[in-house]
Amino acid sequence: MLNPEDMEKMSKDELEKLDVSNNKEEGESQKNITSLEGFFSELLELTKNVDQTKYEIFYRGHENTDYQLVPNLLRNNSTKNPNGQAVKDIVNNEHRAFRDIIEKQPSEFAQCNSAIEYLVKMQHFGLKTRLLDITSNALIALYF
Repeated sequence: MLNPEDMEKMSKDELEKLDVSNNKEEGESQKNITSLEGFFSELLELTKNVDQTKYEIFYRGHENTDYQLVPNLLRNNSTKNPNGQAVKDIVNNEHRAFRDIIEKQPSEFAQCNSAIEYLVKMQHFGLKTRLLDITSNALIALYF
């Protein structure tokens, strides 16, 4: 698996080559996959050049291929500013939302030992976070 230190040493071009979702030929249209067999066939084609002993592949399921991968906290659904810019007051008050949800449901967070564990759980309570749901399981991504 590629660790953060290795990623910091890589150029933007090298990182983009690892993003198999960007490995489309210019002008290539979307493929309509209608079966699990077709899904697995396409998955194998997309990942065939990735050394999976060196890199771990993550997936994100979404029905719209134009969807931008922006965490909920950083999304702005306003037509005036659709580029995923963080709404300043939400980001500036993120710590308050964090504290408030723990105060309202302390027993739900009793087993959390790290900030990431708190945020994962909070996200499922509807709190906007900086997290983006991804999975290493292609079938879980397909479900979404």
